[in-house]
Amino acid sequence: FFISQFGFGPGLGLAYLALLPACGFSYFARSESSSEQATLGKEAVGIMVTGPNGERLTFAKAGMRAFMKLILGGGVASFIAGFTPKKQALHDILAGTLVVFRGDLDRE
Repeated sequence: FFISQFGFGPGLGLAYLALLPACGFSYFARSESSSEQATLGKEAVGIMVTGPNGERLTFAKAGMRAFMKLILGGGVASFIAGFTPKKQALHDILAGTLVVFRGDLDRE
């Protein structure tokens, strides 16, 4: 569609930009609802995404979190994490999720 409307170069660029959010959504939702409960970057630094009681996220809940991240962006939505009691970003509050260090679940 984009290529026929805008030519090969611009059309390919627009198609890429249209697919980027879908790829980001599926990557984050799949990774955070997997048994690792983390993306590759989160695994590398030893953190994971859980539900409020430490449970593994369903794909729907991880999808909600990924959608909120896409809609809200980074900026202020993530900045507020430094000021909330559980250190939750706005997308975590709205989705009902927590980002914790892997060892924190063993301590409770």
